[in-house]
Amino acid sequence: MNFTQKEKKKYLKELSTIYYRSLAGKATEREMKIAKKFSPYLINKLKKDFPLENIDMEKEEQEAQAMWSRIAGRLHLDCALLPEAEASCSEEDYRRAYEEELKKTERNERKVSVHRPVWMGYAAAIALITILLGGSLYLYENSNKAMDGVVAEVKARYTATNSINSYTLEDGTVADMNRDSELKIAKSFGGETRPVTMEGQVFFHVAKNPKKPFIITTQGLNVTVRGTSFEVMSYEEIEDKQVTVSTGRVEVANSQSGELLAVLTPGMQLIYNSRTGKHELKNVNAADVTAWRTGKLVLHNASVAELRLRLRQYFDKVLVIEHDALREDSRITSTFNYEDVTIDNVMNRICALFGAKYKIENNRIVLSVNNI
Repeated sequence: MNFTQKEKKKYLKELSTIYYRSLAGKATEREMKIAKKFSPYLINKLKKDFPLENIDMEKEEQEAQAMWSRIAGRLHLDCALLPEAEASCSEEDYRRAYEEELKKTERNERKVSVHRPVWMGYAAAIALITILLGGSLYLYENSNKAMDGVVAEVKARYTATNSINSYTLEDGTVADMNRDSELKIAKSFGGETRPVTMEGQVFFHVAKNPKKPFIITTQGLNVTVRGTSFEVMSYEEIEDKQVTVSTGRVEVANSQSGELLAVLTPGMQLIYNSRTGKHELKNVNAADVTAWRTGKLVLHNASVAELRLRLRQYFDKVLVIEHDALREDSRITSTFNYEDVTIDNVMNRICALFGAKYKIENNRIVLSVNNI
């Protein structure tokens, strides 16, 4: 049995709704189990054929729910269906079962209702996707595993060591780089995609090109955009990696598993802990977070590890904490204008916040409890 173009387009449109709902964090648990198994081929096809701006997710949700009912009612196979199961059904099994159920439905002129475990519905949806796309189904989790090595061959390398530098890439993208940052451009940049790797803190003004995604791979994360402005902070010394969006939409995935973490819109920030693998989303003032580009020293919910990093970057000093004057789980939020970025101004404010005192010994800043 072959699907008509009209039927195929209808199902793909419903699948695109599930995909975009999963990115926006609005998908149900059932929808997420399907979205995580979408193949890279399917995802690219959905994005191309059904751009987000053309999708009314609230309106399409009812059609998506109806799709689940149709699929669950038509497909029921005896062989093992779950991905982790040893046995599995072939595409021909799926096709044959679908045809048999469809004939039965037409013959009885009624919809078949089958009582079976919910997971059979998940597998049935996977089966239909396989039929629609000619068996090109692979777990989405595997789609990004190769990304960590995506810039094996480098055509260009940009750095910022002791100052803030700005560079314009060959596609017109502008990269503002904070201290101790590095950006590597893949040799394949400008082909089907625009892959780069980075470490440090970089604000990107990505040149718009919907046909060639701009893909950033950093420690634990893949960030995909087509034309927007946002910041990625990913220093080796800091466990928390951050993506903060100023304009447009930004897709963030785990670079190891390929799991979709979120789609970020202006004013949203994703924080990913590279040690635990957990992430959280926050609403922030993106202009404040990225104000370092104007020469300010910005500590936005900064960890002690980030404070140590900034003191080394700006003043070439090592922070030494005595008698738990500053707990390791402390968080610091403070901004210093360019003319106020002096070691005394910074440390006096830190001491005022935490009831501590400091002294400078050669290349060390020693922080201690105020009453000692």
